[in-house]
Amino acid sequence: MKLASLLLVAVLVCAALSASAAQQASDLAQNASDFERNTALAAALDMRAGTQAEFDEVRLLGDRGLKAAQAAVAADPESADAQYALGSWLLYGYHVAEVDQSA
Repeated sequence: MKLASLLLVAVLVCAALSASAAQQASDLAQNASDFERNTALAAALDMRAGTQAEFDEVRLLGDRGLKAAQAAVAADPESADAQYALGSWLLYGYHVAEVDQSA
């Protein structure tokens, strides 16, 4: 009976770890998609004036992406994918900055 209980616990632990790994992979995929959209939109805005909605989207993607990458690294500091995502956001991600212009 004890062996059956231990096996059941082991199976449940493995299932929980597998679900956690699957969720992390899904989160990193969403993060990569957000990063691609952020950088593509920002590159387009380098060539033309943007709309407020576009600036809002760049801001949302940048804030959400950076926070998600930081959380992924905090959850699994040994994950190369999480470290890469965080480095990408820090080095190449676009963030909206507002500045005053003098005439």
